[in-house]
Parts: sequence; C-alpha cells; structure tokens
Amino acid sequence: VHDDVNRSIVDAFERRQSDVWVEGAGLVTKLLPDDNKGSRHQKFLVRINEKQTLLFAHNIDLSNRIDALKIGDTIEFKGEYVFNPKGG
Repeated sequence: VHDDVNRSIVDAFERRQSDVWVEGAGLVTKLLPDDNKGSRHQKFLVRINEKQTLLFAHNIDLSNRIDALKIGDTIEFKGEYVFNPKGG
C-alpha cells in the first residue's frame, strides 16, 4: 500500500485527532467478533503501513455485513477516523 494514499490517516494519528473524515487502503490482518452492544458493528483490523494498524467498526445496523471479508484481503475505505494510541 502506498503511503501517500493513507497520508491523511497518518497525519491524524500523529496529531491525535478524532472525528476526521479519511479515505485510504490497507490489508485485512484480523477478523474480530461482532460488537452487539447498542448499534451492531462488524470489527476487523487493517494494516495501512509498516507501523500502523486500524480497528474498523463497520455499522451493520446501517449497512450490510461484509460476508466475503477475509484475512489477506486488500480493501479501500472511507470513514470517520477516531484516534487511539494503537493506531485509530
């Protein structure tokens, strides 16, 4: 994945920003159990560069579950970035 594709995410992480609209691409590294408390979310991890992994919380009450998603898939995404010390 090219670093320039994910520059806005890296910048938001370095500035500890949240509520920033970003888009990028990365490699799915782990599928996590769904979060069924409140709005339901499909959760998974995506590596966007050598140093940074993002936790995705895909709202499956508002959009369809991504049933075909598997480890090793390369995905493109758009969404709201929320900072956390592990990557966002």
